Amino acid sequence: MISDAEFADFAIHLENIYRDELHRGPTDTFVDPLGRSRWTTDYYVLRTEGKDHETASREVNRRIREIVGLPVDPPVDPPVEPPVDPPPPPTSDLVRQVAGYVRTEGRKWSDDSGRRSFRICSWFPALRCFKDHRDASLRQLDEIREYWQGVRIFWHLGTPWWTDHNMGVDPRWPDFDNLFVAFLRECQARNIRVSMSSGDMQVLVPDGNEAHWHAHMAELAASVDQTTVGWWGVWNEGWQNAARPSPETAAAISQTIQSRYPWGAHALSDPSTGEEAAGLDAWSRPPANHTLIHGWRDFPGSIRRAFNLVYEGKGWLLNQDEPVGAGPRVYRRDDNPRHLFALYTMHLLTDQMTTFFGGHGLTAWSPENGLSRDWGFRELPRIWKDINIPEHFDGWGLRAGHRGDAAVYATTYADRGEGPERCDGVQSGNRAFFMVYGGRGNWDVRSRWNATARIWTETGLLAESNVSAGQQVLQAPSSMEAALVELEMR
Repeated sequence: MISDAEFADFAIHLENIYRDELHRGPTDTFVDPLGRSRWTTDYYVLRTEGKDHETASREVNRRIREIVGLPVDPPVDPPVEPPVDPPPPPTSDLVRQVAGYVRTEGRKWSDDSGRRSFRICSWFPALRCFKDHRDASLRQLDEIREYWQGVRIFWHLGTPWWTDHNMGVDPRWPDFDNLFVAFLRECQARNIRVSMSSGDMQVLVPDGNEAHWHAHMAELAASVDQTTVGWWGVWNEGWQNAARPSPETAAAISQTIQSRYPWGAHALSDPSTGEEAAGLDAWSRPPANHTLIHGWRDFPGSIRRAFNLVYEGKGWLLNQDEPVGAGPRVYRRDDNPRHLFALYTMHLLTDQMTTFFGGHGLTAWSPENGLSRDWGFRELPRIWKDINIPEHFDGWGLRAGHRGDAAVYATTYADRGEGPERCDGVQSGNRAFFMVYGGRGNWDVRSRWNATARIWTETGLLAESNVSAGQQVLQAPSSMEAALVELEMR
């Protein structure tokens, strides 16, 4: 129990800090109402977490001084400054870096350069890797910059699934604040944008009173700049990683985050697989301005769902936050490169943000055991560069292959006995991309245009030919599994 004397002593403690350290003039007291409300609350929370009076007072003292830039006493760790010499520019042109702010415009993604797509990767325990293996982590960031525009990280991972493998992340570490800020500054120096997520919040805050943690993380991000954190999700799979998982609770927490970090794109959480459209609606409520997608780890179900979510026109701005992936410890992993090529390419064709997901993004701590060990980390950006997929598809139209106006179509489909399961894509006035996949027997895929036809797989360009309207573009066995058909009208 906190005594009245301790509360009074803490109030005097605050008065002394504001008067002697911050040099504030008196109002009714030296502490303004916001400061009194905030720091008294922080003190109270620390006490309820089991800290004694002296420890809680020192921690609030540290937080106040850190936020305003005064020396921290007692010292925790000296703040890590941004690199004096920025890293060299990327050596490849596989990815166009984000310009300025990540923006949302209805169901469209953009930045300061205009409309575009976003392509990032996952590195869940990045902060733990950065803590334990700083130099190797910097090399990993250098590699990320070569292939992707950003990285998805977690600021809390607390179940034995993580901690038993030395991959846990805990904001209660004594040096966590400095560590997190230093990591953001390294990303800032490389123009790598960060997607924020939290996991296992029921471990960190069993009673569900977690808003102050989210608020603190937002304040730390804002202390770096307004652009490095480009995307912010309240929870990863909140339905199983929060003490009080509900869209209403997540919306309130997101409002707390945005009151401190209003820039970029904000989301609540992803619905469970079984929720489908109703769940997506519930978890897309304001103040969220985009929607997270997880679930469905089978092929071709995941690619069919990715197309239909946009084709059916529900109006969500989608971030495929944790799709099918290869590698160790991935739930229902899929190590088939052709499947991965088809799925991630479909994200781009439908103007969704894609987040590459692989097993080493769950466990990696160095480039030697790093993200590029999962197929697709390097290979997908390279093949997309070869295909020359547009930055966005404004003005293009989505088409299912069974439609009479689709540039690419199959003469028969698997549900009629033979052929691909689906032939879905996007087309403009003179160019089209269609993904053909799944099915039984032989595929017979044709063009409705006089065009140059190119067939792409995960290995690159498979075939190129000139075709006339109605002519066969591709005949292949269903064991081929997936191929991208590109048409360029002649």
